[in-house]
Amino acid sequence: MSGAYTKSDSLSLDNAQTVSLWRNRFSLTVRVVPGILERARWRNNLAYSLRHDLTIGIEYNPLAQDIHPTLNWRLVDETETRPSVMLGTSSDRIGTPHGTATYLTIAKSLKPQTGLPIAPYAGVNYSSYNNRFSFIGGMNVQLTPKLSLMAIYDGVATHGALSFTEGRHTFSLLAVDLDDEWNFGAGYSVRF
Repeated sequence: MSGAYTKSDSLSLDNAQTVSLWRNRFSLTVRVVPGILERARWRNNLAYSLRHDLTIGIEYNPLAQDIHPTLNWRLVDETETRPSVMLGTSSDRIGTPHGTATYLTIAKSLKPQTGLPIAPYAGVNYSSYNNRFSFIGGMNVQLTPKLSLMAIYDGVATHGALSFTEGRHTFSLLAVDLDDEWNFGAGYSVRF
């Protein structure tokens, strides 16, 4: 049952199994950062996991009437010795008025090697707004089982997120650097 749901699956499953098959395949994310460009001020994303390694979605930025498809495809799963490799698309970085970003990243938890709850990532991003490639990167630090801190470099500026996760829900406080001016906001995500 790890693949995508098909109509024939429902013929051999009872109602509880059918509900379980769909559970947590969807995620809804809302992010609000007052004081920044309209397109990035209020961002919504609805995503669906086709498989454990492939998620598709739609991003809607209502203040700018901007809609973008999103994709996250984990090409290589992380192991104790090997990093994960991810390919994805979304709207362009937070400081741009329009455009699409396409990125390729590698990420690796270093806890097995260092004993520290850190997971850096690095990659390359193509910005259709700037019509150029840039290096991106960051690091996630797991402060407690439910609390994490992420530093993000989007190729131009550095941002931060402090996130608290409880079950299917994640609440985040955001710090966004645009032109050396910090803007603060919040995000919420739920899996269903």
